[in-house]
Amino acid sequence: LKHQGFDAEYHLCNDLEPVTAAKYPVVQTAKEALLRNGAIGALMSGSGPTVFGIFPDPEMARKASHRLSDNRDWQVMATDIWIDP
Repeated sequence: LKHQGFDAEYHLCNDLEPVTAAKYPVVQTAKEALLRNGAIGALMSGSGPTVFGIFPDPEMARKASHRLSDNRDWQVMATDIWIDP
């Protein structure tokens, strides 16, 4: 990622997501909420039920986490990812 840059459409893919999202529309709802709140990409993790977003900086992630926490059906958390040079 450091050498090529990050392209959400290229780097974020999960073959199980369309099948799972068809049965559980909340997957797509969560992805859309993350993107509306500043994520540069969002994806279902594994076979679900986790959906994550990647944000350009920690402050945007914290703000999105705070806003999305209003949905009492979701457990929302923010974390940092470090890429070691």
